[in-house]
Formats: sequence, structure tokens, C-alpha cells
Amino acid sequence: MLTNANVPVVTVTGVQVTPTRDTVHVGLTAQLTATVSPSNASNQGVSWTSNNTAVATVSATGLITGVAAGTAVITATTSDQGKTANDTVVVTPASGFTVHFYQPTGWGSGINVYWWDAQPTGVLADGTWPGVPMTSQGNSWYEYTFSNIDSTNLIFNDGSNQTANLSRGSNGWYYNNTWHDTLPAVLSGSTYYQILNRWQPNTYLYDGGTGKVLYGTNPSPTDPTYQWTEVSAGSGYVFLQNRSTGNYMHVQDQTGYVESGSINTTWYSAMWSIASAGSGWSYIENRWQSNQWIHIQDLLGYAEYANAQTGWYSAMWQLVNPVTVANATTAALRIGSVAGLPGDSVSAQILLYPNPAPGGSFYLSLPDLGGIGQANTQAWVIIRDVNGKTLLVTQLSASGPITHPLPAGTYFVTVRIGNTTATKKLTVL
Repeated sequence: MLTNANVPVVTVTGVQVTPTRDTVHVGLTAQLTATVSPSNASNQGVSWTSNNTAVATVSATGLITGVAAGTAVITATTSDQGKTANDTVVVTPASGFTVHFYQPTGWGSGINVYWWDAQPTGVLADGTWPGVPMTSQGNSWYEYTFSNIDSTNLIFNDGSNQTANLSRGSNGWYYNNTWHDTLPAVLSGSTYYQILNRWQPNTYLYDGGTGKVLYGTNPSPTDPTYQWTEVSAGSGYVFLQNRSTGNYMHVQDQTGYVESGSINTTWYSAMWSIASAGSGWSYIENRWQSNQWIHIQDLLGYAEYANAQTGWYSAMWQLVNPVTVANATTAALRIGSVAGLPGDSVSAQILLYPNPAPGGSFYLSLPDLGGIGQANTQAWVIIRDVNGKTLLVTQLSASGPITHPLPAGTYFVTVRIGNTTATKKLTVL
């Protein structure tokens, strides 16, 4: 027979928590350890509490989790004798940074970022080649945001081409084999065309900002809503992007009309081949639905894509009246926006970017008001929702940012300079 009648009970005299004054980023964790004294105490049980769970929580095993920036006191309490020890935990905002990459000539449009040895260790596992797709910002720029790490090694690639081994620990723009701390000036050039139909004389495609590709007659040579550029989508396909709105043609939603709007650059529905129809004309054929060609057979006021037949003049097009735009600009994140050419209307020189824009602000580029005879004139800026309701009215005397409280959605921005009015479609993310 065994008995513990003669085993003395050793009471707890104290407790210590390590490490002390721990720091953790929002969303990350850190482990605390409680050491009970004496080491041979009969009851080693400890419970954990946080005096501010809105800042940091703690598990039954002492694992703290950062919830929001601030300070919380974590307390370990012994089951025997109620001895306590505290640790003050400082929760810091989530770290992270965004890297931007400019697609070199000859690279495919599927740009990836691959990483390894991210710091601090244990937060972000090494990537798997070729990494993850970056997000297109337009005009050959791509971006990716790293969260809760301070730095990492990385390689940009398209699956075939790749950069050298790089490293970064802050926001950066990688252009021409060099890191830049701010958006660099990029020499860019685009050739814009009017897209002419064979069946209906003097009929061209344009983007009126309604989400549909429309058609009209006798456009002004400088009207940017009728101007489209071919952006390489790889494998012989192109994206067709409008100069005025920055929107792309696509058939992603199968609505019955050719859509005009923002896209994901992986969408086959936004990729087109320009296939010869003979006599200098071409069919514009979709990559996703190879039997869907752009046409205006039913004269509905918008471009269609269904049931096109070989030989239909309504489905034959020419890219005509090319205008080449080349400019060095730090506004490389614009979507489909370029500096006005000599002779452009004032309206064509009013540019809005980035578009789509993150919440809070966007940038308006205005012509030199003095240079167009509008010295001392304010540009009125009116923002309306899709129902026409006015949400914001402000003034600018020169190019600059517009700050706003608008939630995510679609809006129309009207700019008035003297007797000139221009309206741009804006998407807020």
C-alpha cells in the first residue's frame, strides 16, 4: 500500500514571466513563459489574463496575439497562493511594404514575384517558384504588397525571364535594373488608333464611360474617346485600351455587348487577336470565346460579339489615323492617360490617375491655364455618383491631388475650365 501522507506540500512563493516588455506586430504572436518559484512547488498551475484585449489577447498557454496598436499588460497568476507577475506588451502597427516592377520590353504580361529568407524569420515562408502573380497597375507597372515582414530577398519574373537576386525592406520601384524610393520617370510611348468599320462608312468605336463599347461617326481627330491602343497580352494577343478612360474592351460578363472597363490581365475575355479578313480589313476575335468577334450587325448603338459570320462587313475593322504619344513622366501609374499633344483640345489634356484609384484621393493633371489663355481661372471639379447626384465640388488653380471621402464604387468627375468641360469615369477601390 502506497500513501502520500508523509509527503510535504511545497507552496508557491512567486512567479516570473519572460521575456519582459515584449513587442509584437498587429496580427502576429509571441510566446510568454511563466516560471514558478520554488521549482519544486507542488502546484505549478498558472492562468493568463490581458488587461486590454482590444490591444492584445493571451491564450491559456501564454501565447499573445497583437490585435491593435497600443499597450497591454499580460498577467500570470499562480493557482496556488495567487502570486502574480506582469509583462507589458507593446503592439506595433503591422509592418509591410509594397514593391513595384516595370515590365521590360520582350517580357510576358504574367509578372510574378518570388521571395525567400523574409525577416523576421518564421512569419512568411519561402515562396514556390515562380512565385505569385503581381497586380497590374497599367502602363507596364506591376505591384505586390508584403505584410508583417521587415525585408525579404526576391526575384521578379514572367516564368521565363527573370531579374537578378534582389532584396527590399521598404516601398520601392524597380525600373531599368535599379531600385527607386519614389516613382521614377519612365520614357513611354503608345500609338493610338481609331477603329473604323467596313460596313457603315465613317463609323468608329468609342468609349463613352457607360461600360459599353459604343460607335459613332466623324470623330474629331483629337477626341481621345475614339482612340485605342494595343497593349501586348502575350502569345500574339492584345488588350485594347481606350485613351480617354483607360478602360479595356472585354466580354467577361457575356452581357451581349462588348464591355469597357477595368480588367484582370489574366482574363482571356479581354484578349483579342487582329485576324486578317482580306482587302486590308481585320476581324477582332476574342481569345476566351474564339467564335466571338466584334461587330455592329444589328445596329444597336453598341458593339456586339455574338454570332458573327465570316464575310460580314459589319465584323470587319481597320485601325486607322495612328497618333503616337511619347512622353517622360513620373505619373507612370496612370491608366491610359497621356500628356496632350500639340493641337489637342483642352479637354484632351485633362487627365485623371491612378484609375482605378485607392480610397481617399486621386490626382488631376490640368493644362497650363495661363498657356491656354485662362490665367487666373480656377478649374471647377464636380464629382457625381452613377445616378447623377453631386457628392463633391471643389476648385483647383493647377494640377494636384483631390482628396475625398468616397466609398468604393464608380463615379464621374467633371472638370470645367472656362467654357470647356470634360468628364472622366473614376473607379474607387
